[in-house]
Amino acid sequence: MIVGFDEGLKRYSYGPPVSACRELLALIQAGIVTVDLAKDPDITLTDTGWHLANGDHSAAAEIMIDGVLPSPDPTKVTSSLVSGLIHGGYLTTLEDLGARTAPDGRLIDRNDKPVPGLSLLGRLALGSVIAADSLHDCFGEASSRWADGVLSRMP
Repeated sequence: MIVGFDEGLKRYSYGPPVSACRELLALIQAGIVTVDLAKDPDITLTDTGWHLANGDHSAAAEIMIDGVLPSPDPTKVTSSLVSGLIHGGYLTTLEDLGARTAPDGRLIDRNDKPVPGLSLLGRLALGSVIAADSLHDCFGEASSRWADGVLSRMP
């Protein structure tokens, strides 16, 4: 529940500056920008790009930018490194979230044991770590625990 709250709050705390929002609103009110197709349009691939439709509104697009953050779910990552760790039992996941990690960042394997020498910190650890991918936490407690863990395991 706290992860969902934190992720939802990011839309406001990391969103565009108020001045940019005002500029966008002015462009919308002037009819230069439309948001008619912003909410889940039907998208069809065409020879020149895409056709977007939503109710009475439609448009053609030659370029489309995906600005949505990818899921933290490691099973959706196409890297052979990540899929190999999953299939080997070294990387397990939390339901609908990221990888299971110990407080010091070590991956938790299929036997519920920390994997020696294998740590993960960042978006793919979301759930084990809250705000794992946020700028305000890049030097926070999760990073400190990870670094302390690395140092404590050095010979």
